[in-house]
Amino acid sequence: MIDRKFVFTAVNPVNGNHYTHENAVVFCAKDKALLPALRAYAGACVALDCLPEHIESIDLLTQRVRVYQQNIESRVPDTVGAEIDRCVGGNMDVPRKMTMPPVKTDRKPVGYIAFGGNASGDRFPLPQYTGKTEREVGDKIMIGAKAEGWRGTVAERLDYLGWVILPVYMMED
Repeated sequence: MIDRKFVFTAVNPVNGNHYTHENAVVFCAKDKALLPALRAYAGACVALDCLPEHIESIDLLTQRVRVYQQNIESRVPDTVGAEIDRCVGGNMDVPRKMTMPPVKTDRKPVGYIAFGGNASGDRFPLPQYTGKTEREVGDKIMIGAKAEGWRGTVAERLDYLGWVILPVYMMED
C-alpha cells in the first residue's frame, strides 16, 4: 500500500487508467506544503526532459492550488489521532464505514455551490456563488449576469459559462 493516509479510487478520464491508494498518493489542496512540493516536482520533470505539456499541466495545477488556498482554505499539514497508527504504524484495520462516504440518497445537502470549469475539464469552486438552496445560488449568478445585460435563464447562463451548481453534503463520523 503506497498511500496509508487516504483510501481512494481515481480514474484518468483521458486514458481510462485506474488508480487507488495501492499505486498512487493524494495531497490535499489546502496543504501549505503542496505549492513548494509542486514546484520541486516541476523542476524534477524539467530535469528529466518531460514533455512540455506535462510541465504546463503542473504549472496550471499549481495555479489552481494557489487560488484554492487563497480563496478557500490553507493550513499546515498534519497527521493526527488514529491516522498516526495507520500512516506510521501501518495498521490497516479501519472500519468499512470510515472508508466509504454515506450513500448519497441517505444524506441531505447542507447547501449548494457553483463550480466553474476550463477547457481541460477541471472544475473549481466559485465560493462567491453559494447558498442554502440551488435557487439562491442561481439568483446570485443572475445578479451579475443581468448587470452584464444577460437576458437568458439561469440554466442558459450556466450552459454558456460551462458552470454547474452542485449540492454540498456534510460527512458524518
